[in-house]
Amino acid sequence: MNESTRRLKLSSKKLGSCIEKARPYYEALEKAKVAQLECQAATLKYQRANEIHAAAKETVALAEQRFMSNSHEWQFDNAWQEMLNHATIKVMDAEKQKAESGAEHQKKAKVFEEAEKKVSTLGDVL
Repeated sequence: MNESTRRLKLSSKKLGSCIEKARPYYEALEKAKVAQLECQAATLKYQRANEIHAAAKETVALAEQRFMSNSHEWQFDNAWQEMLNHATIKVMDAEKQKAESGAEHQKKAKVFEEAEKKVSTLGDVL
């Protein structure tokens, strides 16, 4: 029994130093995984904002095209102007959201890239 205890303590000492040496690598690896997930979420948010912006622009373009093709039959009344203003506001809001989410994505991508570099550097040391 004493021999087994002695061997276990000896192995624990040997592995203890390995664990301490490897700990920064695995902590950095965990941070890189979190950064990757955040970057992926930011990418999806940017893609959605981009799609909303494109759809809003298309709505305005179609409305303008429809008005121009039937301009001899239609009058530019208040209801039409209100609809076009609403569509234009949606485009501007979507453009703002697209810019904000694009900036957030770039920031998250930079954090992820730095985390990956740290993991790579620590992995080379091990």
